[in-house]
Amino acid sequence: MISVKEIMSIESDAHYLNISVVSGMTYRTRMTMNEFLKLTDNDERFIPVNRGVVLNADYIERIDGALCIMGNGTRFSIKVREKSIIEKRVRDHMFKKLRENQWI
Repeated sequence: MISVKEIMSIESDAHYLNISVVSGMTYRTRMTMNEFLKLTDNDERFIPVNRGVVLNADYIERIDGALCIMGNGTRFSIKVREKSIIEKRVRDHMFKKLRENQWI
């Protein structure tokens, strides 16, 4: 079992998913991207950035042009046409995390 919090990226490869986690390990499973997203109850931290690529917004360091750069330095191409939507989803997720962690 893999904790959802540990998943950094998911990439589809034919009928499989390659799931990369914080430790640097990659797990391969026979599943569709839709099945994976359904298992996570469509968790908003998982953002599709390109065909067959979903990233965990918790680990996105920045978006630089047409690249999404993860905290570990891994780079993923993003859909240029959807760049503003992707940036907004990442930003909204970060603000939500900040609000949840504030002390009252």
